[in-house]
Order: sequence, then C-alpha cells, then structure tokens
Amino acid sequence: MSTAPTRRLRTTTTTHEDDDDTPAETPKSQTSSHARTAVWRAVAVLTLVLAIFACYTLAPKIRAGGAQRTVSRAELARHDGKDGRPIWLSVGGEVFDVSDGAKHYGPGGGYSFFAATDGTRAYITGEFEKEINDNIDDFTDEQCLGVVDWAKFYHETYKFVGVLAGGAFFDNSGTPTARRVSLLSRADSAKAAQALAKEQEKQFPACSSRWTQQDGGTVWCDAGEYPRRIDKPSAPGGVVAERCACFSDVGVNDQRRLYDGCAPHSSKCSTSKPKTNV
Repeated sequence: MSTAPTRRLRTTTTTHEDDDDTPAETPKSQTSSHARTAVWRAVAVLTLVLAIFACYTLAPKIRAGGAQRTVSRAELARHDGKDGRPIWLSVGGEVFDVSDGAKHYGPGGGYSFFAATDGTRAYITGEFEKEINDNIDDFTDEQCLGVVDWAKFYHETYKFVGVLAGGAFFDNSGTPTARRVSLLSRADSAKAAQALAKEQEKQFPACSSRWTQQDGGTVWCDAGEYPRRIDKPSAPGGVVAERCACFSDVGVNDQRRLYDGCAPHSSKCSTSKPKTNV
C-alpha cells in the first residue's frame, strides 16, 4: 500500500506536502537593558530544554549510539527501486526505507531523485538537479531546523534503516561527525528562537500593514497604540530581522525604534515611498 508524502519540499520554511507529488519551491513595554538580558536568558533556557528534548524524542534510533546499523554509500546506491528492489534514501545522514511510497520515490516518481542517495541539501534549497548532496556548510540555523524536521517526518512515516557511514554526518563506524552535532545544535537554537518569537508576538502584537504602488508602504496600530520597529528574536550569531509591533505608550529607545519621518504619538507610519512610473 502506497504511503503518500505529507510534507511539501521547501526553500526556506517547513510546510506540508500536497498529495500531487509535485515538488514546490518551497515552517508591555521593553525599555531597559534588564529586559534584553531577560530575553537572552530565556533563549538560553529554551535552547537547553529543546536540546534535551531532541536527544530523547526527535531521533530515538540515533540515541542507540553504536548499536544502530551502518549503511555504506554503495549499499544505499543499490536501493533505487529498480527491478523490484527496495527504495532507500538518506536525509541528515539517516537512512529510511521508503518503499511504501514507491509511486513517489520509485523510478518515474515525482521524488525519484532522492532515492539511493543523501540529498539533504536539496530538501531545503529546492535545487533538485544541481544540489542532491549532503553539503550544508552554508546553511542558516533555520535551514538546519528544516533538515531535522524532514528527518522527523521520515521517522514518523517510513521505516528507519540506520545511518549512512562515511558521509557528512556519520563516520565509517557510525559515530556522529562534528557536522552532525552542529546540525542538531543549530536546529535547537532555531527552535528556541521561534518559540521566543511567538512569546514576543503575544506580548507585543504585530502592526497591521499595507503596500500599494500609489501610497507605498504603511503600518498602523489600533487607537491608543503606536507602531515601533523591533528586532525579532534570533539565535546567537543569526541574522537579525525587524518587525513592526504595537505599544501602548509612546516610549522610544534602542529596542523600540521610530519609523523615519513618523511622529512618536502617531498610530500610523509610512514605511516606503510610493512607486512612481518612470
């Protein structure tokens, strides 16, 4: 019986697949340094908790250490679904038997390029012709989390076989490499940052926003609240991105920044100029 994939391939965020097996290109106030310190303490605590959670629940087979089976690249390459052979694939160095999804991963299937190899990179980049490989050295923390999420999907949906020996993530004896350890650690950091971002959005609700060619970009808050630019929580060393949040007072500081040209007491601010035809 064929098991259809339930996750959609992505480029930046983890979502769920449709059943059409077509890969898609493609997841009040803070006014002092004490508040910022508290935020980063929360990040540290969440990172630790999620790291422990990952060790005990995310990849239970891997916790067996040397007890799990090792699969060579040559053995993996033979499991391509041709001539009735089983279909195996690898993501993050973990090997899965996806024979139940033969119509998707077998010869002629929409995901056949993942069979018999470790295509970790392409799961995230969406480059199915050029990047079916296990090189993730340039990945962000969020992309590392995407890899871990894909492995979790395969653990839940298909049969775990073992680990790919001699690849990027496990050495010839099946011991995790530094790259594997880094993958899990960075995924934990991204997960912690996401959790903190959700808490921040509860405390500081997002502004409403609109963009039109005639008026440009605009953000606004309900009456009695004021739009400010704040940084989204991110993992240490990660890319810092801004968002607009609504505050109930007109305070301004390094963490709560005004939009250029917007008065502190205004509930509506312009974020970009109108686009005029040349």
